[in-house]
Amino acid sequence: MEKTVSVMPQVGERVKIESRDLSRVEGWPKNRTSVFEGKVVPTFPWLEGGWICITSNDYKIPVRSFRIENIVKIVKSDGSETQLLTPKKAVPEPESWTVKGSKGNTYVVTQGGKGWHCTCVAGGFGRACKHVKEIQAATNNTEK
Repeated sequence: MEKTVSVMPQVGERVKIESRDLSRVEGWPKNRTSVFEGKVVPTFPWLEGGWICITSNDYKIPVRSFRIENIVKIVKSDGSETQLLTPKKAVPEPESWTVKGSKGNTYVVTQGGKGWHCTCVAGGFGRACKHVKEIQAATNNTEK
């Protein structure tokens, strides 16, 4: 039987984190989760409060960061489960539209909590590409 504790894991502790996937890939199941294992490390200074970081075995991504509100559960190496101290907020599902590009490619434009995004190359640089502008004009919505 699992013990439940109410303190967050400390730096250096080994944990398993089950987190909601927030991918915007079309066709992926909603409410999908993934489990990551690692050692808790200090949170990056540029992240505002409410994050936890752990090491990774992936040399391309040596540290993974998780918003606490997206974590389903944390299990410590001793088997105890951490009860999260902050209430879990429902992550609003971003609105998305499929847009045909000028060369026949299909792109997905989304509007979520952090603004507008597009799967095209220009959208990858955080710019408001022509696909985003097209949807903004069609929906009369130009908020960032």
